[in-house]
Amino acid sequence: MKFLLSATLLLPLSMASFNVAADPGSFPRHAGKVAAGPMKESNELRDLKRRALSGDVSANRALGQRYRDGDGVGQDRKEAAKWFTAAAESDDAYSQNELGFALLNGFGVEANLGQAYRWFRTSALAGNADAMENLAYIYGSRNQSGVIPANALACYMAAAQLGSATAKDQIAKLSASALNRVKAAYASHFLERKDPLKTCVGTYDDKLFG
Repeated sequence: MKFLLSATLLLPLSMASFNVAADPGSFPRHAGKVAAGPMKESNELRDLKRRALSGDVSANRALGQRYRDGDGVGQDRKEAAKWFTAAAESDDAYSQNELGFALLNGFGVEANLGQAYRWFRTSALAGNADAMENLAYIYGSRNQSGVIPANALACYMAAAQLGSATAKDQIAKLSASALNRVKAAYASHFLERKDPLKTCVGTYDDKLFG
C-alpha cells in the first residue's frame, strides 16, 4: 500500500534533516477515505466482531483496517484505534505500527509521541519495515542540526534490507555531502553495519519522547 499524505498528518519539523523533498512516500500511513455516512452492519462484519471478541487477532486487525478505511462501514478512527489496540497487544506487528500512527497523529486517540515511539519500536523489532521508516520519521523530525541522525538513517537501512522501496529511495536521495557528514555520526553511534536495526531501535527509554 502506498503512503499518502492526509490533511491532518503531522509534518516533519525539519525536512532539512533528511535533505530530501517532501515526498509522500517518506511519511507514515494514511487513514483512508471517508465513507458516506453510517452503514447497516453486514453479516460479515458481525462475524468479524464475534471472532475479534473471542480473541482472533486477525479479526481485530481486519476490523481496524475496515474502520480506518471506511471499508463497508462508516470511517471511524476511534473504532479503528480500539481494534488495532487489541491486535497490537496480542503482538500483531502490523497493528502495532497502525496504533503508533494513530497515536502520532491523534487519530481516534489522544496524540502521544512517547506511546507512538513505543509501538513503532515494538513493531520494528518484530520486523515491520513500515515501523522502521516511521521511527526514522520521528528521529528526523526532532533533529535540528541539518544532518540526518544516525539512528534515522539506520532505520532506513534496516527497512531497505527488508526490500522497502521507500527506504531505498530515501537513502538514494541523500546528497553525497550529507552522506559524508553522516559517516562521523555512524562512528559516534557505533553502528553495526550488518545490523542497522540495533541502532534504529536503540535502547528503549519511556522518557525519550515524553
